Parts: sequence; C-alpha cells; structure tokens
Amino acid sequence: KNRLAGSIPSSLTTFEMLEVLDLSDNSLTGIIPEAVDNLLSLTKLKLSKNMFDGSIPKQIGNLLDLETLDLWGNKLGGTIPVDIVSCKKLKFIDFSYNS
Repeated sequence: KNRLAGSIPSSLTTFEMLEVLDLSDNSLTGIIPEAVDNLLSLTKLKLSKNMFDGSIPKQIGNLLDLETLDLWGNKLGGTIPVDIVSCKKLKFIDFSYNS
C-alpha cells in the first residue's frame, strides 16, 4: 500500500507515450479525469482500491490499445459506458466492489 492521496493531477494525462498507469492501493479521491483519453498508448489502467467516485468516463473508450481496465474497490456509480466496446484489445475488466 502506498500513501498517495488527493486527486489525479491533470498533468498526468499529458504523457501520450505512457503504456501503464497503476495507481492501485492508495487513498486517491475525486473523479477519474475525462482527459484520460490523452493517454493514447495506454495498455493497462489500474486504479483499484482507492476512493474514486462519480462515473466511469466514456472517454476510456478512446483508449484503443487498452488491454486491462481495473477499477475495483472504489466508489464509482452509474452505468458502464457503452463506449468501452471500442476498446477491442481489452482482455481484463474489473468493476467489482463499487457503489
């Protein structure tokens, strides 16, 4: 377990060549930024075991190389965005243990 707290800084979404973003098992709060779709090379997005709330941003559907989407153990609500069907390379999805 790490001790990162607060929200995901918007500057983190500017790394277009980033392939893996793993912020799991922290105390991060707020929403998952819509600008996550700026991470064009992302193959793994792991944000499990935090305190993110709001909904899953539909912009995740723009991450065409995404293989892993791990959002379990947060406070996310709402519906799963249909845009995720655009992520044709997805092999692993976990939305369990959310609101």
